[in-house]
Amino acid sequence: MMKKLFDKNIFWIIWLGSLCIISCFFSFFALRDIYTYLSLDSRTQTQKISWFQEESWLGRWTLIGDYIYQVNGIEYHQKCPKKSEQYLNEKRAEKAIEEKKGKQEIIWYSQNSPHISALEKIFPVNLTVRASISIFIFLYFLGMKLFVKYE
Repeated sequence: MMKKLFDKNIFWIIWLGSLCIISCFFSFFALRDIYTYLSLDSRTQTQKISWFQEESWLGRWTLIGDYIYQVNGIEYHQKCPKKSEQYLNEKRAEKAIEEKKGKQEIIWYSQNSPHISALEKIFPVNLTVRASISIFIFLYFLGMKLFVKYE
């Protein structure tokens, strides 16, 4: 049975297709976040910012900033998570929100597209590593299929 799968290449088609989908998934998100990181080239201060918390699927509480900033006389409104500040319980997140009340934040934005902004400019290392590993694994098995002959 297994020999028939290898002979008909069904196994390899399914395997390589799955690896290709996984590689494309991670690569899309990595490239999107790298583009955002590279486009954030200017800084400004928020005019108004309010904070709220949101629970992630990992059970951590992330602070979300709802802020207004001005670039070239035009006001922009954005919501963005503060990724570096995640808390394990809701009470600690509420305490952090209380500490941040009344304080202004410096935000990053793109000069070419001022509607693109973020509270932090953090390079997406985790996604980049995942995308690189998945592409390497896909290319490895693709090379095995193309260059290794089975007898």
